[in-house]
Amino acid sequence: MPKFKVGYEYLQNGLAIRIAKKDMIIPNIEFKCAKEQLDFETLDNRLVVHLNDCRVYISPLEICIAYKFYLGSQKDIEDAVHLFCIFQDKINKKKIQSYLIQLGIDLEEVMAILRC
Repeated sequence: MPKFKVGYEYLQNGLAIRIAKKDMIIPNIEFKCAKEQLDFETLDNRLVVHLNDCRVYISPLEICIAYKFYLGSQKDIEDAVHLFCIFQDKINKKKIQSYLIQLGIDLEEVMAILRC
């Protein structure tokens, strides 16, 4: 069975696919079908990144930051703080707070961590 067909079946069954170069973990990308409100909002508010002649769409930074806190590992939290510090002048802090609330994350705890 062709590899892409297996991947398509995963997506049809509500599973995500993570793709990376052979024998490498980083960089990687995850594909999944939108199911929840936040998934659809991510698609509606996607950002475009231009890589040479290609366009790649990514999640809004505010959702990325909030979702990293939702994942909760030390590495994810460090990634969230790093993104916040790099893009602090370009992101909407109220949106981050809204997404944190939607994800059920303790707002005060996160805001105490999000310092540059």
